[in-house]
Amino acid sequence: MPLASGVAGALSECRTDRTSPLAISLACHGALRAVHAAMAEFASLERCAAYVAARATRSAVQRAIARWPESLADRTRRAAACAMETTAQALTHDRLSVGRRRCLRDAITAAVEVAAFVDLARAMGFANGDLDELQRLAGRSIALLAMFLHATTSPIPDGA
Repeated sequence: MPLASGVAGALSECRTDRTSPLAISLACHGALRAVHAAMAEFASLERCAAYVAARATRSAVQRAIARWPESLADRTRRAAACAMETTAQALTHDRLSVGRRRCLRDAITAAVEVAAFVDLARAMGFANGDLDELQRLAGRSIALLAMFLHATTSPIPDGA
């Protein structure tokens, strides 16, 4: 059982779903530490669609950049990794916190950079099936990150 599930389960015995995240320390940062952090909404990173999309985009980047110029490949690789890591970092912050919104805006920015680099690669003549798939995945990452950000900007009504 992941650490987050065990902590959340123990806390839920004496707290409601709304107050449990307040009792969990959310001081961890980065993708590596986020795996072990207590994430209020998700038992693991794999349960967050935005993170899974960012990770899929990063994997597609690795496959697509083999024939690209080194500088473009490196910038695309770094932007994809940044989107994934920053999404994981966002999960360590409270759902309505400024920190989560900042991380998600940064992740969206990185995902848009990936899409821009894909457009640049296409303009430079590197179009192929991998590039089409990468463009689709980058767009999906942007969309899911934007929905995740939207979900963190307003509280859920008590009657819901």
